[in-house]
Amino acid sequence: ACPAGNQRMWTGYVGPRTYRRGQNSLILGADREIDVSLVEVDDFLSFRVFAPEADDPTSSFVRGSETDLERVQGLLNDVDFLSTTLFDIGYIPSVGGVDMDANDYTGKRPIDVLNDCAQASGRNFFVLYWEATNQLVLWYDVWTTDGTTTLAYDSALQLTNIESERDDVTTFAVHLDA
Repeated sequence: ACPAGNQRMWTGYVGPRTYRRGQNSLILGADREIDVSLVEVDDFLSFRVFAPEADDPTSSFVRGSETDLERVQGLLNDVDFLSTTLFDIGYIPSVGGVDMDANDYTGKRPIDVLNDCAQASGRNFFVLYWEATNQLVLWYDVWTTDGTTTLAYDSALQLTNIESERDDVTTFAVHLDA
């Protein structure tokens, strides 16, 4: 169900790596094994910290009272290290914002802003790679989206811990310890 022509299956980062002699593989024998941790692209929202306004006004994020939607747009448009990295291609609503108090995000990260907005509004967010334009884009909306372009990410998949709801077609059981 992906847009035609897309080739990329995953975008992210390689985290910590462990190198060791092969022990558990019949194919590798005594050769080297590399164990890597993969990190979602969303983690880049935690890489940079907002500077104090006096030190760098283009990397600070001090906001007055506004809606969550205005704050998210401000994050994308007013912060220099995000305005050239993370884009809005229509996955952020323009109406229905929730009022938020003024906040100084100095010393915090973009993920903190989005978490605050999501908690206040009941929306969710994630970063995805948009192959058509080779850009990282932000999805910020409610999961029950109304048929806008975000509908491309709707799924019939359901997870449950109630045995009678499980059908192993669209509804799957979760591990009880999860």
